[in-house]
Amino acid sequence: DSYNLPWANVPVEAAPLSVAVTYDKTDLRLNDTVQATVTVANTQSSTENMILVTVGIPPGFSIKTEDLDAYKASAAISQYEITERQLTLYMNTLAPSAQAAFSYHLVATMPVTAVDGGAQAFLYYNPTTKAAAPAQKLTVTDG
Repeated sequence: DSYNLPWANVPVEAAPLSVAVTYDKTDLRLNDTVQATVTVANTQSSTENMILVTVGIPPGFSIKTEDLDAYKASAAISQYEITERQLTLYMNTLAPSAQAAFSYHLVATMPVTAVDGGAQAFLYYNPTTKAAAPAQKLTVTDG
């Protein structure tokens, strides 16, 4: 016998992490700056180590690195990498049931309606157990 379950009833494997991304605005003008905040939470009762967080960069936006450099200087993150499509944050450790939030700024470089691609958080040594956040849409108008 086979049967279908509504998505809401499908059991979800409990990920050791959760991740969320918020923006202080999603409607911008060309050259405006938007603040993004990615929040990572440890859902376990044990410390998690070697955490990678990837956040999509919407097309038509560039990341200002000052905030990320400050997190690195304070050891909140050990490293970050920016590619054309995503930002990766490397966290050394996250205490049990703790959360960490990282805010950074993006500049709208062209008029566009773009999707950020969402976010994922996972343990470096267990990359198959991922937490994900849905993609979000940002709109940039010219002038």
